[in-house]
Amino acid sequence: MVRDELARHVPQDGVHGEEGGSTTGTSGRRWIIDPVNGTTAFTRRWPLFSNDIAYEDEHGPAIGVINMPMSRQLVAAGRGLGCWVLTGEEPD
Repeated sequence: MVRDELARHVPQDGVHGEEGGSTTGTSGRRWIIDPVNGTTAFTRRWPLFSNDIAYEDEHGPAIGVINMPMSRQLVAAGRGLGCWVLTGEEPD
């Protein structure tokens, strides 16, 4: 689903994922995705897995997001913007 949405919204960007390998883009930008980081924890319903996505441009890493759905935490960081840990059902 993540790859499909990226292809629909930013088809010129590259994508690298643990599942599905890499696709080369033409924009110089790339998304790095790991839809289920911690597969063993996920299959055993341990709250230690995450959904990870990062974005890089010609200057390097720009954005990173780690979603931990079972603990209801989201970590988000942006180049030059800082890093935040958001918690709860609907974090601001």
